[in-house]
Amino acid sequence: ALMVFGGPASNFILAFFVLFGAYTLVGENVYKPMISDVVQGTIFEQNGFKSGDEIATINGKKINSAAQAHEILIYSYIKGDSVEVVTLDNKKANVNFSGEKLGEFKNPGEQIGIYVAGKFGKITIQNVVKDGVADLGGMKKGDVITALDGIKMNNVSRVINTIGYTKKEAVDFTILRDGKEQIITLTPKYNDNSKRKLVGIEMVAEDGDGNAVVKKYGVGEAIETAYEKVVSSTSMQAIAIKKLITGELSYKNLSSPISMADYSGLTAKQGLFQYLNYIALISIAVGLFNLLPIPVLDGGHLLILSIEGLI
Repeated sequence: ALMVFGGPASNFILAFFVLFGAYTLVGENVYKPMISDVVQGTIFEQNGFKSGDEIATINGKKINSAAQAHEILIYSYIKGDSVEVVTLDNKKANVNFSGEKLGEFKNPGEQIGIYVAGKFGKITIQNVVKDGVADLGGMKKGDVITALDGIKMNNVSRVINTIGYTKKEAVDFTILRDGKEQIITLTPKYNDNSKRKLVGIEMVAEDGDGNAVVKKYGVGEAIETAYEKVVSSTSMQAIAIKKLITGELSYKNLSSPISMADYSGLTAKQGLFQYLNYIALISIAVGLFNLLPIPVLDGGHLLILSIEGLI
């Protein structure tokens, strides 16, 4: 049984050492846990949260980075927990996610109610794909996106998600070009690999207040942080698998090998730290999958061995 369990266990051990190396040798880009956008009609908006507010604690735990805040909020949403979010200026919001229907968990910022991105500012177009939707619609490199369908934007993730998962046929882009505001209407096209709609632009947030500081961890802190990351990621993925089986979470949240490769390429572009984090998450997912009680997997062999032991 120990030999059979060794396969999945090696995946979790690999994830730990990959994360340990990422924290000690590469260093994490640490952004302040600042709110970049608040979704209209949510409890966060009702309690006065606004763009630029910095999160101090979640459920009484001190928050040190945007990534930490984002991870806790997503985990709480998927698990169906209640959270208390408190900002540095003592704004509070108590949110209960237990009644939320997960379905396709594809737009976390909108579903949670706030975007915690760290870096935000002017959404400037860095590149326009030749003969793409944006190019044919008249969008140019250097244009600044200020709003989508009349809703102000200062966060790249929110722009991507608003375009990608819009239920409308067309989206109105309010842009600044040479100091003059204009509206360009585009019809996003669905992309099978990314599983969302695209218009063919690359963007960057400029002049924001959330510039990153590269933090390299000491050995002790890296061991603790890597261990906590493996435990929390394993727990989150286990809950997601359970909800996939019960139908609470849509199977459409699963990624195909092609989309995983596509995302791997995207994380590599974001830097070595993000890429190593992604590799660790994949290793954890493989380990969990192998523990499922299916005959051809290690989990199936462990189940058979357990039954034989009882007999």
